[in-house]
Amino acid sequence: MMYLRLQLAMRLVNVNPALAKTQAEKAISNAGGLITTNDQNFDLFLYGGIYKESRICFSWSDTRMSATMESILGGYEDPRVSAYFEPVTDASLVADHPNFPYKGIRNGATMLAKDTRIVMSTISEDFKTVTKRRFFDAAEVHFMLAEGVLRGWNISGTAKAHYEMGVNASFDYWGVGGATAYLADNTKTPLDYDDTTVTGATNDFVSRITATVAWDEAGTNEEKLEKIMTQKWIAAYGNTIEAWVDHRRTGYPKLPYNYQNSSKSDTGLIPTDGFIKRMLFNQNERTNNPTGYAGGVQALGAGGDLVSTRLYWDIEGPNF
Repeated sequence: MMYLRLQLAMRLVNVNPALAKTQAEKAISNAGGLITTNDQNFDLFLYGGIYKESRICFSWSDTRMSATMESILGGYEDPRVSAYFEPVTDASLVADHPNFPYKGIRNGATMLAKDTRIVMSTISEDFKTVTKRRFFDAAEVHFMLAEGVLRGWNISGTAKAHYEMGVNASFDYWGVGGATAYLADNTKTPLDYDDTTVTGATNDFVSRITATVAWDEAGTNEEKLEKIMTQKWIAAYGNTIEAWVDHRRTGYPKLPYNYQNSSKSDTGLIPTDGFIKRMLFNQNERTNNPTGYAGGVQALGAGGDLVSTRLYWDIEGPNF
């Protein structure tokens, strides 16, 4: 599928720009075409199964909205929030932004009693009855094409056009309006976060994102890429692996650092202004597939089986 070839190209943009360009242009020029409208989206049907995030959220009460989502969606006044999450019922939780009744938990927050957390925003109740989940979609394709234009690939249309088509496709998919006004806004930025369940600055953060939503043709490629990747991250809701991949290879969006850094030398030390780079191979592989595990560790290179080891496509350096 040409989508996968284009996605492969995105993986390689920093480690092998020439190969990335070649593969992207093959995908774009292929007669089969790309997914460019929501009616072409590739979905995975659940066949009667439960949406896994719904089970974790509603059956186990083990997940809630992230503070990062609160910061970004709240600051941009993003209408998709109502399709993603449920508002809180306790107004004191959102005293810092009463017109945006959603509250999240900071990643790496100081652990408190679970009862202080389950009152925060759940995912949308609609996820209890969904029958499928997105796998490949038009919004992601347009964001990839927008980035490709910045990189000088042979792509029809401007970066601005594909960026805005990506946002519009996401709004349409989630059934919310207001995309035109949203895309025109050049003042709003993400909120600073206040954990209102505790006193003082515990778990709080100041947003590192200063990018607005509106496209700025006069901006640098780096500034344009930040807008693309921030909107791609929002639109990727429910597709967490791709959002993580994009963040590792570009550094965007500028997520808040974990409040607590519990990394350790035997599994990989992460700097306070950094993020984990990969998941460890699981214990079952180590125990029951020692040969395969050894091969996997060897393929990782000098870094070894640590959370701090970068994968081959995740290299340090500028995006352009």
